[in-house]
Amino acid sequence: MKDYKKISDSIRSQLNPENILLEKSFSNELGTISYSDILVFVRMAMKGVEPEYTQKSREAGEKIKEHLDKQLTNKTFRYQGSIMTDTHVKGYSDIDLLVISEKFYAYASYAINNILTNQDIKKNYLQSSINKLEKEKAVSEYLGDDIGDLRQLRLDSERVLVPIYNICDIIKPKAIKVTNQSLKRNIDVVVANWYDDVTSIINDKGVYRGIQVYDKDLNIKGNPDYPFLSIERINERSSLTNGYQEHFAIGLDFS
Repeated sequence: MKDYKKISDSIRSQLNPENILLEKSFSNELGTISYSDILVFVRMAMKGVEPEYTQKSREAGEKIKEHLDKQLTNKTFRYQGSIMTDTHVKGYSDIDLLVISEKFYAYASYAINNILTNQDIKKNYLQSSINKLEKEKAVSEYLGDDIGDLRQLRLDSERVLVPIYNICDIIKPKAIKVTNQSLKRNIDVVVANWYDDVTSIINDKGVYRGIQVYDKDLNIKGNPDYPFLSIERINERSSLTNGYQEHFAIGLDFS
């Protein structure tokens, strides 16, 4: 039989590793169900990390962004990770700061050409969507060195951060791992470029845009990922469930 009190205590330490005072309403709620270890376990599994802890994580990310913003050009910053969806049950979750090159972007040229040249496929799309795909195809090809641009952006990011942070690991191929010792937070600084697939283009990009992460060791762009759409969908669902559904799902993962 599971020891739910022990499991609840473990979740509590993950939610609140710095012993931040729990919100009064939540503390009161726990007090009303303290007679049942199982009910306490369920409620703890549904609870997100305290806002004060999350705010410090965001502050650490903002400080790094400020340093980079002063010296880097042709870039955009975005965040990704569980903190952006308030599903970071484990208190020591990292936050990813994406440094996205604005010199170029990639798009799904093969898929677009396939749609535009194959009538059987083309008829499945609205004319407005076809127009957007044709407009994208007509954009002039980037004549610069996209991989070289990403590599330079990664090296420039290292050059800025290493003198500022005592703990700044630049060995990892896909991220610069920075520790803000005053705020006690770890930040992964990830260099990437935008990537637009067919869905992104016909939906006017926005949160549908993907990214390709740069790998310094292999000197390549990775496979496309779509973190912003995932963040949008989780947050929309969370607003309908007061945040309980996502926290509960992740809270049950004790691996």
